[in-house]
Amino acid sequence: MAEYTPTRDFRLGGGEGRTYGRVLIEEIKPFIDAAYRTSPGPDNTALGGSSLGGLISLYLGFEHPEVFGKIAVMSPSVWWDQRSILSLVSRADPRPNLRIWLDMGTAEGLRHLRDTDLLHQRLLKRGWRDHIDLAYQRDPGAVHDELAWASRFPNALRFLFPPR
Repeated sequence: MAEYTPTRDFRLGGGEGRTYGRVLIEEIKPFIDAAYRTSPGPDNTALGGSSLGGLISLYLGFEHPEVFGKIAVMSPSVWWDQRSILSLVSRADPRPNLRIWLDMGTAEGLRHLRDTDLLHQRLLKRGWRDHIDLAYQRDPGAVHDELAWASRFPNALRFLFPPR
């Protein structure tokens, strides 16, 4: 929980997402780029996750768009720290150049679905465009688990890395 949360929650703790991001950016990504034939720029670099992993991925995309240009935000834990991620989305200036996949299963709970709808609306308000640089999939009947995320992952990849 600590590494996947960008802010510290009064009750739950956490808030070490910056350290996690630093490790990704300064250690893991340079290792991968040195060891493998990659296209290291943000247009070819994605980060993604589900639940708290979706939350930290969105946060790191906003904080480091020069590294991560494509973000998969699956069933994000928007609820974390009184929905603090919504403030980050609203105040980021300038708006980062990101291609964002967002999704939520309709059986994950009404509160989580409403939070994700709100995140989608905030992104639209900030200038992202549906089906252009933002995709939002509400998955009918899907729950908060790996099988649901795995079933949506091919769509996320197709959106984030469309054929040229």
